[in-house]
Amino acid sequence: MELSGRNVVVTGGSQGIGEEIAAQFAAAGANVLVVARNQGHLAAVADRIGGDYLVADLTKESEVDRLIPVCLERLGRIDVLVNNAGIEDSDAFVHVDRSRLRAIARLNFEAAVLLTRDVLPHMLQRGEGHLVQMSSITGAITFPGAVAYGGTKAGLTHMAEGLRDELEGAGIGITVVAPGPVDTDMWNRVEDNEGYTLPVLRRLQSLHLVAKVSPEAVARDVVRAVQSERPHVRPGRVYGPMHVLNNLGRRMTRLALTGVKLDPLVVDDVAALPTGTDRAEVEAANRAFYDAHEERDLEAMRHLWAHGDDTVCVHPGWPILRGWEQIEESWRRIFDGPGRNQFILTNESIEVHGAAAWVTVEENLVDRGDTQAIAATNVFIRGADGWKLVAHHGSPVMMR
Repeated sequence: MELSGRNVVVTGGSQGIGEEIAAQFAAAGANVLVVARNQGHLAAVADRIGGDYLVADLTKESEVDRLIPVCLERLGRIDVLVNNAGIEDSDAFVHVDRSRLRAIARLNFEAAVLLTRDVLPHMLQRGEGHLVQMSSITGAITFPGAVAYGGTKAGLTHMAEGLRDELEGAGIGITVVAPGPVDTDMWNRVEDNEGYTLPVLRRLQSLHLVAKVSPEAVARDVVRAVQSERPHVRPGRVYGPMHVLNNLGRRMTRLALTGVKLDPLVVDDVAALPTGTDRAEVEAANRAFYDAHEERDLEAMRHLWAHGDDTVCVHPGWPILRGWEQIEESWRRIFDGPGRNQFILTNESIEVHGAAAWVTVEENLVDRGDTQAIAATNVFIRGADGWKLVAHHGSPVMMR
């Protein structure tokens, strides 16, 4: 893939391997969007490489669900997705806190799987794209002290290799990156740990099985692999036989399936992918917001009426109203005066893109025969508890 002008999203892009991968893609002419939790680090990386950034905690379901829609809204398309975000463990499995295990599973495996699933329809529709899955040598072998981490990396490798077969002929490349130790803060934490994993690390070092590489070297290999459509990046020759043995079963399965034809993967128009249920849920959430919003407005007005006569009320399309008597009269006309100061709905459009939705409401405000058009836009994000309003533009502003 020629990278000049391409849009690349790198998760875990605020430091370590992710930061270097982002820098290498930017150096190749790509537009790079880095994603992570630390806004300060992200802003520094984006400034250094001339890219952009997005703050997201991918251990949280709602933020995983919104990431691809938000990236598409910002970039227009995603040509390369690098699932690099990850955290480690370095203790006996039974001693790792349950919350840490959940975070490892969600960030290292679940987030990568769901982000891959979310971006695929857009790549399939265009007939091109590339997925980079950051696995590890621990996805091929395992040892004490890396049980959860190695399990997630093995799952990610297995998912990517199976998906490669499903996407054959679709124009979408997959590169699985499986380095050994990389000279980053993550590996420094493992080396500095004098607890449970120390005997394991000493034995591996004595056998010359700890072949540490630089993050810059890994990043260069990743970019070259995307450019040349290479399926694997496996830094460290010492690990070669382990990768071969680990991949043997998959190669045998591919050989057994030689000649089997699968139905081509077809997706509907991306804009039409969300179901009618999604639209109905968004519409219901929007109506619930307005019902609650109207009651809050009335309550605010009652509060203002009770606190003097120096109140100002400003609304799109309204004159400035001063004094509680004038506001009370105008507000009562809205709700009590048929044909006077009425809101008449003229259009309501709902756009649903994955886990994000935009509702635009257009109304005519009729005041003693004069009509003014007003509009409001509501932005919803779908989380574990359903659709939640995250932004509203065009609501009344009332102040003292």
